[in-house]
Amino acid sequence: MLTMIAAILAAATVGHDATGPDPMAAIRQGKLRCGWPDAALKTCRSIARYTALSDDTFDVSVDGLPSEDGLVLHYTSRGRVARNQLCIRITADDIARSTFTKGGVTMIGTALENARNATRADFAPLFGREICDRDDPPGTDGVSASVSFVDGVLAPALDRTVKWVDVRDGYALGPLPGGMI
Repeated sequence: MLTMIAAILAAATVGHDATGPDPMAAIRQGKLRCGWPDAALKTCRSIARYTALSDDTFDVSVDGLPSEDGLVLHYTSRGRVARNQLCIRITADDIARSTFTKGGVTMIGTALENARNATRADFAPLFGREICDRDDPPGTDGVSASVSFVDGVLAPALDRTVKWVDVRDGYALGPLPGGMI
């Protein structure tokens, strides 16, 4: 369960140290945030698309693979720059507005509500809490180790690798390297 939550949040949150570059620079460049990237397959376990609202706030639209059966979660949230990090506070309302697809088909009715309820239960411990990441400098492959914080406290269970990618790079949702979801 924590792996699923980490994958989805990986797309949405990122941070830099106080001496690093503008935390909103990649957003203004129109880049996507790829959680758990696999460069060989050009896949990400989660992908976030951002819209800058001001110098320190943004909207984020996240697609993530929360299950082994190919179910895709889509949710939106609002974030802000805090301590030179991009942070979000996911809410129950974000999940209530979420959508799911499976095999490219949008879920409706009872199936949609069941998926939302399961996701709501998984995310409930994080509702209203500030989730931020601090990225290590990227390697030559552009991949960074991402260290997570919840309300300013290290949250190693949410750590993962991330990469900012151009939409033209062709990255898409896919399983973790080695076939793990």
